[in-house]
Amino acid sequence: MKAPAPSRYSRTGRIVVGGSFTFLGGQSHPYLARIKPDGSVDADFNPSADFQVYCLAMQEDGKILVGGMFSTLCGQPRRHLGRLNPDGTLDASFAADGRRPGPLSRLR
Repeated sequence: MKAPAPSRYSRTGRIVVGGSFTFLGGQSHPYLARIKPDGSVDADFNPSADFQVYCLAMQEDGKILVGGMFSTLCGQPRRHLGRLNPDGTLDASFAADGRRPGPLSRLR
């Protein structure tokens, strides 16, 4: 049995979800997406990972920590941990050291 996909509410009332999907609502959203309050997929939020997302954490400033089995996030090298801006673009100012031996399964 698969573990439930991680999800977090954003300040805008939208839900950021991650998991093992590559399509959501008929749209390509590799492993990450955001759902609008009406239940539709937010096409303006389009980050991508190259493999599964196991955990998400919303920060006070609206930025999103992403953890999982991926090695790239938004097309850039980010081994197992990265951070997105509230609009879904990669936060280039956040740089994990990449020394983590395996995927993250929980963020606090």
